[in-house]
Amino acid sequence: MISSYKPPLTVKKMTEHLAKSKRVVFNDISEQEAQEILYTHNYINVISPFKYRFAKKNKKGLTIKDKNGNHIYERDVDFKEYYDLYVAERNKYPKLFRSISCFEQLFSSVVSYEVLNAYCLKDPVAFSNFISILRGNINSSQYKETVKNHNRDVVDNLEKSIEEYGNPYVVFDTLSLHSLSAILVSLDDGPKHRCIEEITKRQSIVKADDEKTFYDQVSKIIRIRNCICHNDSLEILLRYLSRKHKTLRTSSDKYSYAKMIEKIQSEQWD
Repeated sequence: MISSYKPPLTVKKMTEHLAKSKRVVFNDISEQEAQEILYTHNYINVISPFKYRFAKKNKKGLTIKDKNGNHIYERDVDFKEYYDLYVAERNKYPKLFRSISCFEQLFSSVVSYEVLNAYCLKDPVAFSNFISILRGNINSSQYKETVKNHNRDVVDNLEKSIEEYGNPYVVFDTLSLHSLSAILVSLDDGPKHRCIEEITKRQSIVKADDEKTFYDQVSKIIRIRNCICHNDSLEILLRYLSRKHKTLRTSSDKYSYAKMIEKIQSEQWD
């Protein structure tokens, strides 16, 4: 357990720290302007995701650190170089958000329609039977126990929601992409395959010949969605498998996320 955290810095101390430890200079953007940017946009958004780009690297492209564990910078870096990267990243978010929202709406509509009709959810008894079917499928699935527990939690919340909203039409409309995905994976094979087929043929972001690939791609969309909606950095998402443990993604994993972001951006919705 960490016994202490880095001490908080004022924006004045932040720019002084950047100049001293990262060779940041303030030419195109003044130090005072930089302080305002750091105050309104946050150091962890503007600086932290991109500092590795300017640090010294070995032949494998991994950053080299000194004996104190700090990055090594071999040239002066104008603050505007950081800010330009930040702005370029965040300028992608509106289009990504709209495209993911359209995908989520399609996903929700298809799963809701197919489930309501396949299981004939016309009364509380049918809904209760449906819940039992989901739980049985979860228990007999081959997923890891952590995944099973997550899916069980989603089903438990689904059962509680019918009491709050009164009917399954509203309940399904309130579910997130993450919850809908957990329900989809827990359906009987017939309705499940029907949903995947109908979703797949109506968009080009997720294209898969098998269930595993389909769920892997949807899982990436969920992570990208959460990153954007929580105002986090895509650069961090692409770079780290685990930010807490500073575990880097493999090149192939990073590439697959980058390609998914590209597909989301390029999708044309009516």
